[in-house]
Amino acid sequence: MRTSNQTTRGLATRCAGLALAATLLLASAPAHAEGPAGGGIFESVLDVLLLRPISVAATVVGSSVFAVTYPVTWLADGTDGAQQALVETPFDNAFRRSLGTW
Repeated sequence: MRTSNQTTRGLATRCAGLALAATLLLASAPAHAEGPAGGGIFESVLDVLLLRPISVAATVVGSSVFAVTYPVTWLADGTDGAQQALVETPFDNAFRRSLGTW
Protein backbone atom coordinates (compact mmCIF):
# COMPACT_ATOMS: atom_id res chain seq x y z
CA MET A 1 0.00 0.00 0.00
CA ARG A 2 1.34 3.41 -0.96
CA THR A 3 1.52 6.19 1.52
CA SER A 4 0.62 9.72 0.60
CA ASN A 5 4.31 10.69 0.76
CA GLN A 6 5.21 8.04 -1.85
CA THR A 7 2.34 9.14 -4.09
CA THR A 8 3.38 12.77 -3.85
CA ARG A 9 6.99 11.88 -4.60
CA GLY A 10 5.95 9.83 -7.65
CA LEU A 11 3.79 12.66 -8.93
CA ALA A 12 6.60 15.17 -8.40
CA THR A 13 9.01 12.93 -10.31
CA ARG A 14 6.60 12.64 -13.25
CA CYS A 15 6.00 16.39 -13.29
CA ALA A 16 9.74 17.06 -13.24
CA GLY A 17 10.25 14.65 -16.14
CA LEU A 18 7.50 16.29 -18.17
CA ALA A 19 8.88 19.75 -17.41
CA LEU A 20 12.35 18.65 -18.53
CA ALA A 21 11.01 17.19 -21.77
CA ALA A 22 8.98 20.33 -22.49
CA THR A 23 11.99 22.54 -21.79
CA LEU A 24 14.18 20.56 -24.17
CA LEU A 25 11.57 20.69 -26.90
CA LEU A 26 10.92 24.41 -26.48
CA ALA A 27 14.61 25.26 -26.23
CA SER A 28 15.29 23.72 -29.61
CA ALA A 29 12.35 25.44 -31.33
CA PRO A 30 14.38 28.49 -32.48
CA ALA A 31 16.93 26.19 -34.12
CA HIS A 32 14.13 24.47 -36.02
CA ALA A 33 12.64 27.81 -37.05
CA GLU A 34 15.75 28.55 -39.14
CA GLY A 35 14.63 26.10 -41.78
CA PRO A 36 14.60 22.42 -42.57
CA ALA A 37 18.37 22.05 -42.75
CA GLY A 38 18.34 18.71 -40.95
CA GLY A 39 16.96 15.31 -41.69
CA GLY A 40 13.61 13.82 -40.80
CA ILE A 41 11.67 13.48 -37.59
CA PHE A 42 13.90 10.68 -36.27
CA GLU A 43 17.00 12.87 -36.50
CA SER A 44 15.19 15.76 -34.81
CA VAL A 45 13.93 13.62 -31.92
CA LEU A 46 17.36 12.02 -31.48
CA ASP A 47 18.91 15.47 -31.47
CA VAL A 48 16.52 16.91 -28.86
CA LEU A 49 16.46 13.93 -26.52
CA LEU A 50 20.05 12.74 -26.71
CA LEU A 51 22.59 14.89 -28.54
CA ARG A 52 21.69 18.37 -27.25
CA PRO A 53 21.70 17.33 -23.56
CA ILE A 54 25.08 15.65 -24.10
CA SER A 55 26.35 18.83 -25.77
CA VAL A 56 25.11 20.96 -22.86
CA ALA A 57 26.90 18.65 -20.43
CA ALA A 58 30.04 18.80 -22.59
CA THR A 59 29.85 22.60 -22.50
CA VAL A 60 29.68 22.62 -18.70
CA VAL A 61 32.48 20.07 -18.29
CA GLY A 62 34.63 21.71 -20.97
CA SER A 63 34.20 25.14 -19.39
CA SER A 64 35.26 23.70 -16.04
CA VAL A 65 38.31 22.01 -17.52
CA PHE A 66 39.21 25.20 -19.40
CA ALA A 67 38.95 27.27 -16.20
CA VAL A 68 41.18 24.84 -14.30
CA THR A 69 43.80 24.55 -17.04
CA TYR A 70 43.76 28.21 -18.08
CA PRO A 71 46.99 29.21 -16.25
CA VAL A 72 48.95 26.44 -17.94
CA THR A 73 47.49 27.09 -21.39
CA TRP A 74 48.13 30.81 -20.97
CA LEU A 75 51.80 30.15 -20.21
CA ALA A 76 52.03 27.87 -23.25
CA ASP A 77 50.17 30.43 -25.40
CA GLY A 78 47.43 27.94 -26.25
CA THR A 79 44.34 29.57 -24.78
CA ASP A 80 42.67 30.14 -28.17
CA GLY A 81 42.84 26.49 -29.16
CA ALA A 82 41.78 25.28 -25.73
CA GLN A 83 38.84 27.69 -25.64
CA GLN A 84 37.74 26.62 -29.12
CA ALA A 85 37.95 22.90 -28.33
CA LEU A 86 36.60 22.89 -24.77
CA VAL A 87 34.03 25.71 -24.75
CA GLU A 88 33.03 27.08 -28.15
CA THR A 89 32.58 23.83 -30.10
CA PRO A 90 30.30 22.14 -27.51
CA PHE A 91 28.39 25.41 -27.06
CA ASP A 92 27.83 25.73 -30.80
CA ASN A 93 26.68 22.10 -30.97
CA ALA A 94 24.24 22.62 -28.12
CA PHE A 95 22.76 26.01 -28.97
CA ARG A 96 23.65 27.28 -32.45
CA ARG A 97 23.38 24.40 -34.89
CA SER A 98 20.18 23.57 -36.74
CA LEU A 99 17.92 20.91 -35.33
CA GLY A 100 18.57 17.44 -36.71
CA THR A 101 22.02 18.19 -38.14
CA TRP A 102 25.25 16.98 -36.65
